[in-house]
Amino acid sequence: MTTPTRLSLAIAITLAPLAVEAEELDPIVVTSAKTVETVNQSNASVTTFTREDIENSPANTLDELLIGIPGISVANSGGYGKQTSLFTRGTESNHTLVMVDGVRINTAQEGAGLIQHIPLSQVERVEVVRGPRSSLYGSDALGGVVQVFSRRPDVSFEGMTELTAGTEDTYGITQYLGGAQDGTRWDLTVSGLQTGGNDAQKGFEPDDDGFDNASINGGFESQVTDNAAVGARLYQSEGRYEFDQSSTMGADKSDFLQRTLQAYTDLQLSDRASLNLTLSEATERRRDYVDDQPQGKSTIGTQTKASATLDYVVLANMDAKLGFERTDDDYDQPTQQGAFGPTPAIDEERFNNAVFGQLLGGWKAFSYQLGLRHDNNEQFGEHTTGNAVIGYEITPAAKPYASYGTAFVTPTFVDLYFPGFSNPNLDPEQGETAEIGLKGSGDHWRYSIAAFYSEIEDLIVFPGSQPENVDSSYIRGGEASVAYDWNQWWFELAAGYTRAVNADSDEQLIRRPKWSGRASARYEISDVSLRADVRSQGHSHDTDFAAFQRVRMAGFAVTDLSASWKVRDGVELEAKARNVFDQEAETVFGYNDRGRLVTATIRFRY
Repeated sequence: MTTPTRLSLAIAITLAPLAVEAEELDPIVVTSAKTVETVNQSNASVTTFTREDIENSPANTLDELLIGIPGISVANSGGYGKQTSLFTRGTESNHTLVMVDGVRINTAQEGAGLIQHIPLSQVERVEVVRGPRSSLYGSDALGGVVQVFSRRPDVSFEGMTELTAGTEDTYGITQYLGGAQDGTRWDLTVSGLQTGGNDAQKGFEPDDDGFDNASINGGFESQVTDNAAVGARLYQSEGRYEFDQSSTMGADKSDFLQRTLQAYTDLQLSDRASLNLTLSEATERRRDYVDDQPQGKSTIGTQTKASATLDYVVLANMDAKLGFERTDDDYDQPTQQGAFGPTPAIDEERFNNAVFGQLLGGWKAFSYQLGLRHDNNEQFGEHTTGNAVIGYEITPAAKPYASYGTAFVTPTFVDLYFPGFSNPNLDPEQGETAEIGLKGSGDHWRYSIAAFYSEIEDLIVFPGSQPENVDSSYIRGGEASVAYDWNQWWFELAAGYTRAVNADSDEQLIRRPKWSGRASARYEISDVSLRADVRSQGHSHDTDFAAFQRVRMAGFAVTDLSASWKVRDGVELEAKARNVFDQEAETVFGYNDRGRLVTATIRFRY
């Protein structure tokens, strides 16, 4: 038995859509344990989306794709490209680690991964793991992990051209080319999106606030010898989003850039051992404008990481993983002109060294995963996190599992140093989670059920204009989903309950609804596919920052529709209608939802 190299993992991921066609109800996942396994084999709450799932869904953006996953809630501040917060199991928005092809985009600047800037047209598949994974990934993975995989070819040459037009002056174009032959593969995707948008904020500048984005994603990897593979990747998304100039924010638009770079090599040391060496960098840049006049220079957050990971097959049914990581964070914000005058410059940096290990294996019907990680942060000292997971497959239709994990999250540079809205005395947040679950699948169905309980010490909250640590918060909840495939029909129901409470006040944390869910149905006949989704959530609370008081936001149910037609080989037509009935769906107080959007797409494959 040999350990999987990054190249073999990439091949497995690329072939995942083919596996889904054969076993649609038990797709492949790699994020939960950093190894290839199926959703049923993983002892975790996992949701995956293949490229086929993405094209069949009514979603236009990554955050729209994630809405309705059990335990996931999304808060959007006024439309496409605007600030979007992802809450996993009631934790904070910077408690979900977001990665693009294994490179984290959670920089120490803002903390949260800016998913609103990742074009869905660039994505081959998405994996969402709920529950702590700090023992594998370190800080930020307290609530869960979202990993985005870029398009990868599995034939000697393939291409795709996509043209989109829609309401709200929406236009998009995507061009993808790639090939794989003789141990070498390459791919390149370029895309652009422009939309006039909708009015972002209630009560300020009643106009449409647009968004435009241009992105590129490409890479190569090659098996240079029988025992060595090398590769490199680039992902970059840049553009501009508009918003309303309010009394607390001087700017009315921002330019942004989000970029990841990585180079890696895999060495097959023996039949049992392989070594991966990776160097990566993630950059986040923003520059604010008032009436097209720049307000100072760009704010830049950068995270550079070097890692070495050894995989070793201990026994036929036991794999070990041992790794080292060095991470350097840098935050540079020049003096800027704000609503209340100029803000002082900020130039901060810190590093983190970490070692981690994992045992993954099984015995008869039992399976287990044990992980331990030690981080030494220059600013916040040492933290040790771990996880223990066990599962027992009674039959393929019934696999119970139980897990326990700990995690920590360091305060962001913005929380620590941003003038007037920061607190330099913040401590890291620390959490622990226990989970029990049951999952299974059959020829035409699958299901999963999970219940969890989390406690977070030193949770960072904003009771007023400045953040502070509260003694503790607790989160308890449950998730359930079931999917059924019957002839031309496919159905899926998913629901989640999350009670996320500040233990000091016994109040539900802001922007977290207790109840959320989604119902989906798809009908396929010949070359036509029709789909309808209803996504809903209960009421939630937020803070009115003008009055610094707690407010209630109503729950809602929104209907989305999509249809596709394979005109002939290589030509497809697609139509999507988001929020068909134009229901108000407020997720951030004082900001409008995106409203109804109708798009039509023609796609050429060759």
